Amino acid sequence: MNKVRFAGVDYVLKFFLDYLAAIVGLIILAPFLLRIGFCIKTSFPGPVQHIRLVMCLNCKQSYALKFRTLVTNGDEVLDQHHWLKSEFQTNHTLKNDPRIIPIGAFLKKYSLDELPQLFNVLKCGM
Repeated sequence: MNKVRFAGVDYVLKFFLDYLAAIVGLIILAPFLLRIGFCIKTSFPGPVQHIRLVMCLNCKQSYALKFRTLVTNGDEVLDQHHWLKSEFQTNHTLKNDPRIIPIGAFLKKYSLDELPQLFNVLKCGM
């Protein structure tokens, strides 16, 4: 697999284009992001966003923001369904996950839960 490395002017240009695209994207998507956040907050108790640790370039760790799509007590829910817990340990995913909140399935299906990562681009975390 070839990795593209930018240096000099190319690096600066890419940095500013990424930054500009993130700002424009956030401005355009702001009403939509607020509406998603409101739907998450009113549909199920708990925080609107989920922060997870991800591995970035050069094995650098960073935090990535996502909209929350699962219940806050996900481990307890899995403990109640032993057959699902073994499936999760094997596949690291569940086909019919009982931990997904009502709007979470829609967000995951269309990858809308990833939109807050535009903020990560602004803080140069991605």
